[in-house]
Amino acid sequence: MISDRICSLDVIKEDVADEEFLLRLDYFGVIFPVITDKQLRLSLIKERIGPKISHIMALLSNSNSAIRFRVARFLSNLTAVELCGMLRLFFQPLSEMIS
Repeated sequence: MISDRICSLDVIKEDVADEEFLLRLDYFGVIFPVITDKQLRLSLIKERIGPKISHIMALLSNSNSAIRFRVARFLSNLTAVELCGMLRLFFQPLSEMIS
C-alpha cells in the first residue's frame, strides 16, 4: 500500500503552464491506479482534481488533438479505477461541453 505522504500529489494544485500541467496529469494518472485505499482515492479526486476541472475541460476542448488525447487518457485511466467519484465530478462539465 502507498502511504498518504507519498501520494499527497500537491503538484496538481499549483498553477502552471499547460505543458507542465499535462505532465503532472500524466504523473497523477500513473500513481492513482496503485492507490488501494478507496477513501484516499476519493479525497484525491475531490481535493486535487476538483479545483482543476475548468483547466482540464479547457484542455479537453483544445484544438490540438494530442492534448485532447492526453487529457482523455488521464480521465479514462482514473475513471477505470474510480468510476463513481469521477462521474460525480465530471458529469456536469462534460454535459455542458457536449451541449
